[in-house]
Amino acid sequence: MRFTVPGNPIPKGRPRVISKNGKRWTYTPTTTKQYENLVKAYAMKARCRPTNLSVMVEIVFYRSSTRNADLDNLVKSVTDALNGVAWEDDALIEVMYAKKDYDPKNPRAEIEITIL
Repeated sequence: MRFTVPGNPIPKGRPRVISKNGKRWTYTPTTTKQYENLVKAYAMKARCRPTNLSVMVEIVFYRSSTRNADLDNLVKSVTDALNGVAWEDDALIEVMYAKKDYDPKNPRAEIEITIL
């Protein structure tokens, strides 16, 4: 299965915690949620189906700026988004290849998933 997610890849944001009236809530930052939903939408458009088999994932992130983003946080946005969409759980990923690159005119994430 191979698909491309257009737009600037967004790294996984740290969970935020708010407190009000003695209660605490944890939430995912909006930009992270929006990007994860975009990844899900393109995976479903490519007809991804959740597998319970081991997989290999290859991801190349093309960013529009040279501003640094941690590769592991970029990967986490994609792998978390694909839970329940391309695999039952990202613990099924046995092999991973990920790379950052620069393409100011066509930022995107190219994702390939292979069942092992």
